[in-house]
Amino acid sequence: MSSPTIPRRPAPTDGWSGLVIDGRYRIGRLLGEGGMGEAYLARDLRLERWVVVKRPHASLLADASERLRFLREIRSLTRLEHPYVLKILDAGAGPDGCPFAVMPYLPGGNLRDVLASRARWSVRDLRVWLPAMACALDYVHGHGYVHGDVKPANVLFDESGNAILSDFGLVHALAPDAPDGELEATPGSPAYMGPEVIGGGAIGPAYDQYALGVMIHEALAGERPFDDTSVVACLLHKRASPPRPLRDLGVHVTAAEEAAVLRALARDPAARFPRCASFVRALDPEAPLPSCLPPPAATPDVSGPA
Repeated sequence: MSSPTIPRRPAPTDGWSGLVIDGRYRIGRLLGEGGMGEAYLARDLRLERWVVVKRPHASLLADASERLRFLREIRSLTRLEHPYVLKILDAGAGPDGCPFAVMPYLPGGNLRDVLASRARWSVRDLRVWLPAMACALDYVHGHGYVHGDVKPANVLFDESGNAILSDFGLVHALAPDAPDGELEATPGSPAYMGPEVIGGGAIGPAYDQYALGVMIHEALAGERPFDDTSVVACLLHKRASPPRPLRDLGVHVTAAEEAAVLRALARDPAARFPRCASFVRALDPEAPLPSCLPPPAATPDVSGPA
């Protein structure tokens, strides 16, 4: 059976475009680029399926020893499986020596685009994605890891509408031992970073919970609690001032719901909830937290992305 042709799109200005790397993955169009690296649509020629190949910016892995460490970290994470965490399928090195990670391609979009499509959500509306994300993060934390870059763009949806946490492992592999206080090495996006990183604070599970709280505030209020463009300015603002209560912003929530969000956004990590599931229970006691069984199987996508 011949492999389907990758849909024609403008080629990324990158030396990997059109290449077959590792003898298996034919690189197609650029899907996105961020502070850590680039993501490409690719065709797995061996299993005849669409995948995403992610590679870090070369500047983040300055020498051969760092590239080898990245590959070891990524390969060690392939053993972790959870129905709401996007699995790392494979890892290798490209023709230029730059390492890469391979993940499933999910055609259902991401939470960033969903949030942008409507002004405000109700607490009940959050059930579409919040319980699954709490379950996924508690699983990651239970295995001794911190995601480090929880944000709407890293919440993907599969063909059945299940919310899946993506990019777990990439932050850890790129900066597993970032020196305390070096904000340039701190994982995350400024608006979603916990303020504890100012002054060399430790990054633990509460760091991810803070980011989850920002996402919920964003969904309920239609805006993030702090949105300074500079990393340092944003974190200093968070350290200096608590977020405005949701009801002061005209959001229709109960006192208990508002208190739950404010607790997740507490400046002191120790004041936040012990687990993300505890946060969800306080915010929405009737929310159906997943049993962590695999979601219903969806029909495989073999036709290629639009």
